[in-house]
Amino acid sequence: MKEVVVLTLLLLILGWALASVWSAYCLYVGIRDLRRGANWWAHLLSFSLFTALAVWLRGLFSMGLNGSEECQFIHRQPYDAAYVDAHTAEYNKWFPLHSKCNASYDMVPAWVNPVVVLALVVSLVSLVGLVWFAVARWPFSRAMNDTSST
Repeated sequence: MKEVVVLTLLLLILGWALASVWSAYCLYVGIRDLRRGANWWAHLLSFSLFTALAVWLRGLFSMGLNGSEECQFIHRQPYDAAYVDAHTAEYNKWFPLHSKCNASYDMVPAWVNPVVVLALVVSLVSLVGLVWFAVARWPFSRAMNDTSST
């Protein structure tokens, strides 16, 4: 049963990735032609959410399963067990992502957390744009305006 769930999740993420490639193309065409309708905002929302998830997963998987071996053999950094034990609560948080080998080296790339924040801000802006566009183009808004003017 676990295999079916994992396969289903992988297929959903792959489908979302393909849709995000299409969204990136639609965003490019929309910026080039200065056509920004509801679909453009929806594509921006989908693309930015996918970017946030993909970058966050990149940061999550860069932590490795065994911190000491990951630090010593992959990153060629000394592993400070006392430092890691003193800051255990920091590594168990969902955000910001950190996984330090010692006081000066983090296995999570420095660009991961700012890109996640930026992508989530773009998602919020695109959601506001999508809602604004939907309210501004609401079918009943013209009917309400027409009845108030008579």
